Amino acid sequence: MAATESELPVAESARVSLAVESESPASPVLDADPNAKNLVVEEGVLNVEEPTVTADVEASMPEQEVPKSRWQRMSRTKKIALIMSGGLALTAIVVGATAGVLLSARSSSTSSVAAATSLITTTNGIKPVNASILSTVIAMIQQGLFNLVFLLFPSLKDSLITGVTAPTFAFSFDPANAWTPKLSAPGVVTTIKLPIPLDLTVNTANLDIDILNGATTIGKLSTGWQPVKSDINAKSATGTITADIANAALTIPAAQRSTFSAFLKNVFYATGPFPLPVDILADTKGSDKWGPLEIDDIPYSTDLTLNGFQGLGATPLTITTFEIVGGTASAMLVKITTKITNPSNVDLALNSDVTLALRYGGQVLGDVTLPKLSLNRGDNVLTATGQFKPSGAAAVSAGRTLVTNYLGGVANALTISGTSTSTSLPPLAPALSALSLGASLPGLTENLIRGARLELRDDTPVTLIASSVVDAFNPTSASLTLTYINATFSYGPDVIATVDASLNLNIPPRSVATSDIIPVLINLNEAGFNAIIAAASGGANITIAASTLRFNVGSYPLEASYSQSVIVTLGLNPTQ
Repeated sequence: MAATESELPVAESARVSLAVESESPASPVLDADPNAKNLVVEEGVLNVEEPTVTADVEASMPEQEVPKSRWQRMSRTKKIALIMSGGLALTAIVVGATAGVLLSARSSSTSSVAAATSLITTTNGIKPVNASILSTVIAMIQQGLFNLVFLLFPSLKDSLITGVTAPTFAFSFDPANAWTPKLSAPGVVTTIKLPIPLDLTVNTANLDIDILNGATTIGKLSTGWQPVKSDINAKSATGTITADIANAALTIPAAQRSTFSAFLKNVFYATGPFPLPVDILADTKGSDKWGPLEIDDIPYSTDLTLNGFQGLGATPLTITTFEIVGGTASAMLVKITTKITNPSNVDLALNSDVTLALRYGGQVLGDVTLPKLSLNRGDNVLTATGQFKPSGAAAVSAGRTLVTNYLGGVANALTISGTSTSTSLPPLAPALSALSLGASLPGLTENLIRGARLELRDDTPVTLIASSVVDAFNPTSASLTLTYINATFSYGPDVIATVDASLNLNIPPRSVATSDIIPVLINLNEAGFNAIIAAASGGANITIAASTLRFNVGSYPLEASYSQSVIVTLGLNPTQ
């Protein structure tokens, strides 16, 4: 008889009989056969009991009559007939991949009926009826039993998965398709509890994953069928399945894009574990000793754990190298190597440039660009390019202080901050626009003046003008031209000379060049005479303090102050 939807067992403990019929008058039906047994599902365990009252449960009802839920996907009814030796006919009516079966057997032999009963109801010690097709029959019956159990008791399928953990993640963005990033998660471990003890090996699996915000799906991905590794204990029916999610496309619905961006921002600035709520629907393919076995549409909901990026400020940003590489009419160009620590368990590949504002003293002095940015877990050594281009009186003043400190060997506290145009990736714009990182720019460790010489003219006692030359060093990787200097020369605490002169001293990158003659106004005081005597005797230790030093880096003009002690000698014989 065919069971309707209302007649299907719904109690926690229910009886499912698989009818085995015989054409023998002595044993017309199963409940008249002392060898027959019933299958009982109780608290998720499939057991074998002695028969009481039997009733066929036919799962071949029309599709619309099968109870539906979020996790059920039904297909058309299939009927399989297998003819076995001994005159036994075994018929299975299978409904869908997740529905169930009606199994029946007919034979003129009582012994064949008994063998069929054992075949249907026992998982161990089955007596072969026909060895050539036995494994196929067993696999089909076993698959049918699984399907039938899950149809009648869908809560069993809900409890198949008992936990999911993912140690690390990786998001990779494509600028041309920013709202469909790729998600990877190697080594995802799923713990399971089977309703029946089985020596099961799972070979492949497909995962459909929804990322949630409350009850709303803000991202969807499907892994497709991927190879997996399983370790399942046949006695306890428990074990694990390990899978790698590799570059699965994560689709963000248009209506949830702002929510997804807010989620990424929250993760970016979280200072500890951050929940990633997901709904998972798993399909598996595997086998046991009897053959293939599939379990489809296995649901599980959980929170995976992302560790926050802490705004990339878990450890101070370190500038390991700073190099001036050129200059245009509008900006000085620099190259920076920096170390940024990503404390998260998430790799983040933007695959596009990120441009951040360079700030000093509360003023924007330019920008720094990180090309094709990728942030792996742990320390990242990154190379960035920068433009120094302060605009406005306050910014120009702050820029002059920065350059003065740098040339004088003084470290500078910088701030690297995001702007509304920091990234071309809309999903990450809210996170990066709020970024603010502190950094220390080390001061220059090399002297700009490598030597200086002084010569008194014949008319120096009258004019107080002497001649001097300097050997200047260019510490940059760009051409540098000194254009103006206003400075004092001090011997001990006393100023002995001053200079105010325009220059045109071009110095190649990383080279030393000697200036043309620079006129110096000297003081004929006691300190001045002592300095001249010391210079004539082998060298006077003179402090040159430039209150204004102007120079061009490439085509970009800069102004700074600079002070350095240098040994000045006599011996210059300038052309008058």
